[in-house]
Amino acid sequence: MKRTLVVALGLALATSVHAQPVLTVGSFLREVRLHHEGLQAAQINRGGVLQAANRSKLIDSAQAFINAEGFIDGKVSVFSALQGGQSEGANTSVGIFSKMDNGLEAKLSYRWNVQHLPNAAKINDYQLPSLIFDSGASLLLTQSLWRNGGGAEVKATKEQIEAGAQVEALANTLTIKQILVEAEAAYWRLLASKEIVAIQEKSLDRAKRMVDWVNQRSSLLLADNSDVYQAKAALELRTLELRAAIDEDSANERAFANYRGQTQLVQARNLPSLSEMLEVQVVASENKVYQVREAVQLAQKQAKLKAAQVTLETQQLQPDFNLYLGVDLNQFGTRWQDSFLNSFAIDHPTIKGGFMLSFSLDAPDAKASLAGLDRQKDAAEALASRKGFEDRREWIDLKEKLAAGLRRIELARKIEKLQKEKYENEVVRHQRGRSTTYQVLLFQQDYANAQLTRITTQAQVAAVFGQLRTFKGR
Repeated sequence: MKRTLVVALGLALATSVHAQPVLTVGSFLREVRLHHEGLQAAQINRGGVLQAANRSKLIDSAQAFINAEGFIDGKVSVFSALQGGQSEGANTSVGIFSKMDNGLEAKLSYRWNVQHLPNAAKINDYQLPSLIFDSGASLLLTQSLWRNGGGAEVKATKEQIEAGAQVEALANTLTIKQILVEAEAAYWRLLASKEIVAIQEKSLDRAKRMVDWVNQRSSLLLADNSDVYQAKAALELRTLELRAAIDEDSANERAFANYRGQTQLVQARNLPSLSEMLEVQVVASENKVYQVREAVQLAQKQAKLKAAQVTLETQQLQPDFNLYLGVDLNQFGTRWQDSFLNSFAIDHPTIKGGFMLSFSLDAPDAKASLAGLDRQKDAAEALASRKGFEDRREWIDLKEKLAAGLRRIELARKIEKLQKEKYENEVVRHQRGRSTTYQVLLFQQDYANAQLTRITTQAQVAAVFGQLRTFKGR
């Protein structure tokens, strides 16, 4: 604990003395959020999806309507003799319509109709009116008792829209997290490749010094040509290893720049060492507790969406049985003023009520469809449960991997220290003529391999930190 605090303090001091702050993993991920267009697109789409989900409120909101039609009626009826044959006119109605979440539908309207009878008959010197106005208010109530009973279909439609939006929003959140996880992996790879290049440069420098030393002794006839050949071969091998490390580092630089939104390769500066950054991550992860990840939430929302879809489709397969009750206020007149002003009078009402029933004649297929829908719902719930189990198991596995990885790092450091001491001791023995060039080169490679093993182990632990970070909001 004391060591990690010292490392964190060292990073803070390094930030204060440099013109540019040390680029920690946190600051790098903030840059990714600012400059990665794919991540920004997912953020924008997530907000847009959630905002568009407000359309679910329109399902049971009141709607206004206006109907208007003109007509010319030439049909023959028992009143044709009185109407004088053909009639013409216009029908107009305005009102509001609303579906309630309890299955009740209400329609309130006002009508204003006019009919012109150009050839109206004359009876006993009484001329039938040629212009008739009909107006009045109407109220129609319809209650669902089977399909959409209690508003089940309306509620399922709203839940389907809302759950669908939440599923798509969570999918965008997962996209954002995936980009950040990949970006963090690129950050750790770059730190590791930087250290590998530094190790290979030092290894190459040691190989060059060995060649110089062997050449000097050979010129004095104090060393065999075989020692010269061994030293030169080792030098060429170290040169090749350095070239491979530099190429790998260049590839990591390009990936690093891509996540920062840089179109041109700009060499990363002020990067901390892999060891320093890992120590800070160890401190940050000590009090970390399990939190359900978005993948589990997505599976749960998908199960909820499937349940809403099943409910909706189930309701659509049910028989449609409705009770209705309507009241119309009626007022007729030969002058529109009289008809309109008296249109709300209740002295000539029309009251009607009844039921409407419709159902499928293919009952076996409808029953089989309902059974299939229930199975789909059960499958979605089982999948969500399994996803939650796997998520908890992955958390436990990652914590165990982290503990094991940290133990391997400590062991790798001890091995690296021993290999360094072994190599340095062999160099002294070789200078005193008590060891061979081959032995020194072998111990030198052992030391370099120990350093690379330590970096590889640290990179593996860094990958675990990246996975653990997905268990909290970024």
